[in-house]
Amino acid sequence: MVVLGIVGATGVVGEEVISLLNNPKYNKLNFDNIKLYASKSIGKILTVGGKEYVVEKLQEKSFKEVDYAILASSSEVSELCYMYAKDSCVLIDNSSRFRMVKDIPLVIPEINMDLISRCDSSPTIISNPNCSTIIMLMPLVPLHKINPIKRIDVSTYQASSGAGRNAMNELRGQIDDIAEGENELDTTIFKKQYLLNAFVHNSEKNSETGYCEEETKIINETHKILQTNDIEVYPTCIRIPTIRCHMESITVTFEHSFSCDKINEILDKSDGIILDDDPHPLKYENTHDVAVGHIRKSMYNDKTFSMVVVGDQLLKGAALNAVQILNKIVTR
Repeated sequence: MVVLGIVGATGVVGEEVISLLNNPKYNKLNFDNIKLYASKSIGKILTVGGKEYVVEKLQEKSFKEVDYAILASSSEVSELCYMYAKDSCVLIDNSSRFRMVKDIPLVIPEINMDLISRCDSSPTIISNPNCSTIIMLMPLVPLHKINPIKRIDVSTYQASSGAGRNAMNELRGQIDDIAEGENELDTTIFKKQYLLNAFVHNSEKNSETGYCEEETKIINETHKILQTNDIEVYPTCIRIPTIRCHMESITVTFEHSFSCDKINEILDKSDGIILDDDPHPLKYENTHDVAVGHIRKSMYNDKTFSMVVVGDQLLKGAALNAVQILNKIVTR
């Protein structure tokens, strides 16, 4: 009997996980039972794979009968789950809690799923990278394998979904209020007007480096996934008033000469990539692949190229990545 657990089942990422498990394309697994956990909506009935399940409260005994669990929760809850599981099941964690722990794999399935098979023992926890890191590395790693990357300059334009349901609702509320002529807008989440505005990512800023937490994640996670600290990474993370897709402007410098034609050829053959010369967030909401376009060569040398990348933060940036990992480790 194989049992799957979903922690944070009623949150925005948890809902996407369940939606994917209800999609025949991604639900290739026949679990005997599914356990749903949340801090809110206890007792709510959700349908997964054609069966109804009741949302339960997360407790220390929750993992006694669970073989695999997707954690769509905060870092604090993920740490609790790790303590509760006591090596009894495999955890796929969407939070940042374990990403930079040395022996815990940080996995994007299209890029480094082989990390799991290369571990000395089967890992009991696997981390999803940060959504911005996933979306950025999906096109860059296939290129890096052909022509090593020396430097990455990236500006991210991040949607409200990255801050959760309340942030998405706050943006929608501001849209309604401005349409109705309201002067006082709800700014509980971002502490400033979000609609018709843009600002530096609202994560905590490091007083020593000046980088916000989101920018630091991109640097550190890129180095861990690519297994090198030699690549210079210069991120700037910006919030823009979109609902759920992140957009990134990337300039990358390679070790050797390259061409736009060769880059397009490589990306066209890469899993999870769509070539599109006009990618934008509205176009790629609810899309599983990452879109790459507006690729151009530097006017100063033939080693530096710029591109625009768009990906659904709730899907490839979170839930889809976790479900892909789950499918691969259960069916290997």
